[in-house]
Amino acid sequence: MASIKATGRARRDLSNARKSQTCRWVDANATLARHNMYRARHQAPPLTWSTPLQKAAQDWADNCWFEHSPFPYGENIGMGHPSFTVVIDAWYVPVECCSVGIPGQTFNAGHFTQLVWLDTTLLGCAIGVCPGGVYYTGGVWLGKLYVCEYSIAGERAGRAD
Repeated sequence: MASIKATGRARRDLSNARKSQTCRWVDANATLARHNMYRARHQAPPLTWSTPLQKAAQDWADNCWFEHSPFPYGENIGMGHPSFTVVIDAWYVPVECCSVGIPGQTFNAGHFTQLVWLDTTLLGCAIGVCPGGVYYTGGVWLGKLYVCEYSIAGERAGRAD
């Protein structure tokens, strides 16, 4: 597998964001709408689609490794879901089913917090279609890898899958 490094290419200016850019595997409008539906529940402003973030997400997803990228963006990754809509729903589920902040609880709300982070304004997502499977610590998943990159990044400390 090729290695991706955080370079100037990945840190390029994100100001040329577009709302309706469609990439080869992702319905950008549906993905953006699903994110914005959940953000509206928390009075977070709507996101705008970013072609450079989508490119970064695709670059990482094409590696077919289930781990976070070295990119300087906020990031959610997922696998084991049939569609982007379902993976976004899974990222949001923690707020609806789990109590956060209870002493001794191991729940990690990283996906949820990035999804609704107030300062985040741009979104780009991609799907890694991995014929040999998605590699992760402990094995290989025969499915797709879902990656979303966000700018401005949300809470970065303690990011977890």
